[in-house]
Amino acid sequence: METKKRIGWSILCACMIFLLSSCRMEEDEVQYNFIIHNATETPITIELSSWGAYHVYIDGMYDSRHKFSESETISPNNNMQFSQIVGDNPNPHEIPSSVVPAWKYITAMKCGGVSIPRSFFTDRANWETSVAFQINGTFSEIVFVITPELLEEFQ
Repeated sequence: METKKRIGWSILCACMIFLLSSCRMEEDEVQYNFIIHNATETPITIELSSWGAYHVYIDGMYDSRHKFSESETISPNNNMQFSQIVGDNPNPHEIPSSVVPAWKYITAMKCGGVSIPRSFFTDRANWETSVAFQINGTFSEIVFVITPELLEEFQ
């Protein structure tokens, strides 16, 4: 039960971050948020090739002001979020061709000595999508949750 509370709290914090950052959206825009959620008690190391055109938030902090680092760490029960706003009325239930999915920039994920295979985290079917229509804009969240149970599959 404690894990579910932490997951809920972390996702709520991530939602608050993108809500606050979204105040500049126009009517025909959608904010796409690719979120990697660490639902474990161990830090996760993410190896990256680039941030692409995204604003990146790590553990709830806006990190795009820093230099790009090929290796980033997500604290336990926290998130890494890739955020990008797209105009011209895109369908929020689909990733438009103008958006490079965040998993294309991820070269490796490792948690507690366990590597998550690239073939698994780059498979679109392993990311959950939700759409929120709010007064300050439309948000599409594509979320990959790393749980202790998921790590057990790859040990």
